[in-house]
Amino acid sequence: MSTYEIHELAQQKLILLYIIKNIKVNTETLTNFVLEHDIMNYFLVKQYIQELLKTELVYINDNILFLTETGLETYQFFSNDLSDEIKKDLKLKLHHYKKVKNKKEALGRYDLILGTPFVQLDLNEEETSIFSCSIKVSSEKEGQKLIKEWKENSEKMYQEIMNLLKGS
Repeated sequence: MSTYEIHELAQQKLILLYIIKNIKVNTETLTNFVLEHDIMNYFLVKQYIQELLKTELVYINDNILFLTETGLETYQFFSNDLSDEIKKDLKLKLHHYKKVKNKKEALGRYDLILGTPFVQLDLNEEETSIFSCSIKVSSEKEGQKLIKEWKENSEKMYQEIMNLLKGS
């Protein structure tokens, strides 16, 4: 392996350490992020993640990747090997990722369950459901109206529901 190849290998692993250090991510999301931004190919990212786990630079807890103490020390020691341009580019991409990921998403759907009309209202944050409610409605028209209101005002409605439940 040439010096150039060794440098490229180290740089790509440093990029993965940088990403893991800066965002809460599992292996699937990390792989998708790296592929979406054309940082490296699928096989390399999978190989490097396995190598980082095997060498105990990262670990998995509740399906999330974290740097070990050694991983953080390694990143800090070699972080100057990542150019300012690469760091700036990654920082921008991660900022956009966090912005999109942290966005709350209100979902609603109308269903007939054994002939009875229902709407299902959900609020997701960071790809996790934080609120889910199924409501019996009198008609599809009423259900669609509730879904529209939910999508337009879910944040406020969610807060009001939480305040009522907490007795505030």
